[in-house]
Amino acid sequence: MTTTNHRSSVLRRALSSSLMLVLFVCLPLVYIYALQTCPPASSFDAKKELKRALWGHHLPEGHPEKPKGFFAGESLATRVASSVITELYTWPGYEVSMIPIAGAVIVADLVIPTEYVQHFWLGAFGKWHYVGLGPSSLAQIA
Repeated sequence: MTTTNHRSSVLRRALSSSLMLVLFVCLPLVYIYALQTCPPASSFDAKKELKRALWGHHLPEGHPEKPKGFFAGESLATRVASSVITELYTWPGYEVSMIPIAGAVIVADLVIPTEYVQHFWLGAFGKWHYVGLGPSSLAQIA
């Protein structure tokens, strides 16, 4: 019995020390890397990023809604449709706000008042990552 307790005690100590290593060494390194590679807020192009989101650029390769191939008819039609929809959405106007978080990440919030939606991106590790969309706060007013 004491051998089993001793083994579990050693295992707990090893696990604890490895978690401490992750917290005190790896996490600060990831934070420093994020600080160095955070894209500037001026690099966010709302129309370009909205087009990419509408044509499914953020979807994984095996996703059924992602168009296949670059020159495939479906992909080309999706790109043209996303360009037209983006221009129609943003023609009356849109609002972009940037929220920096600890200098390592920027949250971009694109509000399209005519459609009552908000789109969100995270600027981290050298590029803009589409997060998703939600109803705009204007939708509650209308």
